[in-house]
Amino acid sequence: MQTFPGVGVSPGRIIGTVRQMPKPISEPPAGEQLAGDTSAEEATAGLKAAAAAVHDELKTRAETASGDGKAVLEATALMAKDTMLLKNAAKLIGRGTSAQRAIWEAGASVS
Repeated sequence: MQTFPGVGVSPGRIIGTVRQMPKPISEPPAGEQLAGDTSAEEATAGLKAAAAAVHDELKTRAETASGDGKAVLEATALMAKDTMLLKNAAKLIGRGTSAQRAIWEAGASVS
């Protein structure tokens, strides 16, 4: 970031780069169940594939980042493939919970 000394010509206004975070995802409805045409095995496989894709995307983004941003992306990538988290979610899916709700609950149990 560059600092410009002096008095601004328009007090209270600045010009600079703005970066906005996307809106957070919404919590899946409590008690959300697997769709009737989806088996627990299919849902678990889909969850594992999604986790791997998220991991890979975050690692790719970390390669072009630096400093704290790089560290955050690398740590988040590790969380995406956390075996304990995925095992807990798979157990919930096996009991009929949707994959989205299962990973939400698994994450909440360790946070």
